[in-house]
Parts: sequence; C-alpha cells; structure tokens
Amino acid sequence: MAKTLKLVSKRLRVTKRKKVLFRLAQQGHAKAKEAGDTRRNKRQPHQSTAPFLKKVVKKYPMKT
Repeated sequence: MAKTLKLVSKRLRVTKRKKVLFRLAQQGHAKAKEAGDTRRNKRQPHQSTAPFLKKVVKKYPMKT
C-alpha cells in the first residue's frame, strides 16, 4: 500500500461516495474589493471533476 500523499491530504477531501472536494484559492486578506457573491462562493467546498484527481485519490489513500 502506498503512503499518504501529504500534499493531497491537506488540500482535498474525499467523501464517502468518492467525490473530491476542495476549497477555492485566493482567500487572503484583500477581500474588500470582491463582490459579495464571489466571497460567498469561496466559503463553500467545490467538487472537482478533473480525472487526474480521481486517479490520485485511488493511488494514494486519504487519512480521515
């Protein structure tokens, strides 16, 4: 069995049904100029549809 890939485990979350969730980038301190919708959208996890992420999740086990 492969070791846990720390890079992946810190940035992604895999659900019970094997969906890959992640947080959007650019959530720094300079949020004042963004529209409210943009700020609210960044608060929620987004689902990834990238096929290479699904391969990474299969290859490297995620610690929960």
